[in-house]
Amino acid sequence: MPRKNRLTSGLIKSTRTFINILPIIIGMLLATSLVITLFPDEIATALFPHGDLANALSGAALGSLAAGLAAAFLYSRALKLPLLPLMIYYFGAGYTSVLCLYLLAFAVINDILVEKLAPVRA
Repeated sequence: MPRKNRLTSGLIKSTRTFINILPIIIGMLLATSLVITLFPDEIATALFPHGDLANALSGAALGSLAAGLAAAFLYSRALKLPLLPLMIYYFGAGYTSVLCLYLLAFAVINDILVEKLAPVRA
């Protein structure tokens, strides 16, 4: 395939992908604008009474409380729901179900170990 045809083909595919993603981007912008508009200032000042830096630090501290759950999620990332039918087809339902149970069980064990060994400092 000549270089010019590959370039135009790539540009066409990129344009189609951008057009397909555009409604999602517009929807997220509209939803964010709606939340910002409808969120009263009184609630915002009650939830975040300090300056910008203190609010950012407190938000980061509260967000880090879920470190154990994040570890469990990262450990069980091999469990992909869209690929389960493919796994069942190739490996069978029994093997797939046992593998998924082991992955989830060890993810919970990993979560408990992370919370015990690396406590979150607030």
